[in-house]
Amino acid sequence: MRTRSPKSAPAAAVPDPAARLDASGRRDALLALGGLGLALAGCGGGDDLAGVGTGGTGQIAYSSGPVSGFGSVIVNGVRFDDRGARVTDDAGRPRDLAALAIGMVVEVDGRVAEDGATGTAERIRIVSELRGPIESIDLQAGRFGVLGAVVQTGVATAFPDARGLAGLAVGALVEVHGFADVTAALLRATLVETPDAPVAARALKLRGTIGTLDAATGGFVVGGLAIDPRGARVSNAPATGLQAGQAVRLEGTASPRSGVWRPDTITVLEAGVGAGGSVRAQIEGTVVAFKSVSDLCVAGVPVDASGATFVDGLRPAQLRDGRRLRLIGLTSTDGRVMAKVVQPRDDDAIDGSGEDAVRFAGTILRFASLADFQVRDRAGRRFTVDGSGATLAPGTTVADLRLGAAVMVEGRRGTPFAATLLRAVR
Repeated sequence: MRTRSPKSAPAAAVPDPAARLDASGRRDALLALGGLGLALAGCGGGDDLAGVGTGGTGQIAYSSGPVSGFGSVIVNGVRFDDRGARVTDDAGRPRDLAALAIGMVVEVDGRVAEDGATGTAERIRIVSELRGPIESIDLQAGRFGVLGAVVQTGVATAFPDARGLAGLAVGALVEVHGFADVTAALLRATLVETPDAPVAARALKLRGTIGTLDAATGGFVVGGLAIDPRGARVSNAPATGLQAGQAVRLEGTASPRSGVWRPDTITVLEAGVGAGGSVRAQIEGTVVAFKSVSDLCVAGVPVDASGATFVDGLRPAQLRDGRRLRLIGLTSTDGRVMAKVVQPRDDDAIDGSGEDAVRFAGTILRFASLADFQVRDRAGRRFTVDGSGATLAPGTTVADLRLGAAVMVEGRRGTPFAATLLRAVR
């Protein structure tokens, strides 16, 4: 999901919106948005591809989904050569390539080779949904609250900066990647980070959809949080201003007070991959705005799946709002993705029964046992691994897995990463 060309204007001064957003209004908005209102509701044409695919060989490509491995970044099963990629967050701020992590949701612009398994990334955008202090923790349910949103964790949630939810505390700053579950009214986390960045990068953040907007005050609700726009810099809004149903990104340095947040910036997001045909699109996300198999939206992108092949037991009749999918297709000239293959994605299940496969390689930095060791890759990323249930590749023995040894790991996303295959690299 992209933004239009920048055009900013301060929001007009308004009376206190908290006085107008009463309990029933907040409840209605919460129900309408599935309790979270992530930036998935808008569905329509986007802007152009902003230079995507201007160099290199292969088909111009766009891929959106969680990172599932390294040795060049892997997204939606494609290994993208990332050595020349420009990495930013979703607001365009530069980030280091080493900031990428397994479970992190990204958008990749680049090219894909004919084999469909390899490609070259030209641009990688990091797209988190929430950043803020933890307001509450329910260890038994595996849930915590941030900025009015409920975040569900499970065995498929990666915690690269802490040993799971038990290692976090109320007040800790976290950044959350994942997918909205509109049925359960929460965000299912694929990655929970504890940011270690300059203060300027620690602004609170919420991506969501304007649910209830009070015309008299200008106040509105995103998910479970009342927003006071007074003093905020509003970007990309149409001439008519902010409206209910718009997908927005909110950022600010001040914390909410008495259930009301006054962000510093409000950016209206525009859905879609972009105009222009024959871009190879691979998208993982949640279905919203479902009207028919030929008219739905996945992760902010308009999709026509009427000509698609449905695999892994998924049937067209099972499409609905809230269903998580991975699809492959080509863009049409109007910016829609004409899906060719549609696959169900259930790795957000609390029990982790369908969690993502991951792959990475590096040097063993710490080795307590096969069930507890740590691998560091060339970018300095650290992965804690449980290899107790792993198969050893031909030619690999337990003795090969020692401090300083190079190893390739295949397994499942989580904390720790559950290895299914270990291979010594000589």
